[in-house]
Amino acid sequence: HDKASSLGARFEMWKGASSMFIERPITGWGTIGYNQRMIEYAEMGLVDEYATRFSHAHNEFLDMAAKRGMAGLLAILALYLIPIRLFSQYVAHTDPSLRSISMAGVLLGVMYFDFGLSQVFLAHNSGVMIYAFLLPVLWVVFRDREGVVAANDNLK
Repeated sequence: HDKASSLGARFEMWKGASSMFIERPITGWGTIGYNQRMIEYAEMGLVDEYATRFSHAHNEFLDMAAKRGMAGLLAILALYLIPIRLFSQYVAHTDPSLRSISMAGVLLGVMYFDFGLSQVFLAHNSGVMIYAFLLPVLWVVFRDREGVVAANDNLK
């Protein structure tokens, strides 16, 4: 019931971001428009005033949908789901090193997806940098190990 608590504020921000997406599902509101519209929602009584203190919705998907519309929402989903799909090909492989690198890649995407449910992790430099650097490193190691395993299988 406390709309100024961590959880209560999130519910308010999610309500506001959802309403914004419904109003502009194609283009979204942009960053400045998001902040302005959230203030308008508070003035109309749709969300608590406390929710206007934050520049994002504390949910990666609702935030992207409100600010960038459907294209933004699809982009953020692709950013997480495509790597998960590509790495998941070998999570049950018999080679333990290939399986563990594959699982690491899947878990990176799953963790960011999960973090995004209550925080806009990619709004923070640390979130962007970790994902942007760790994902390609894991992909290179994964593809290298995949080639080694394939070469070994061909020698058998």
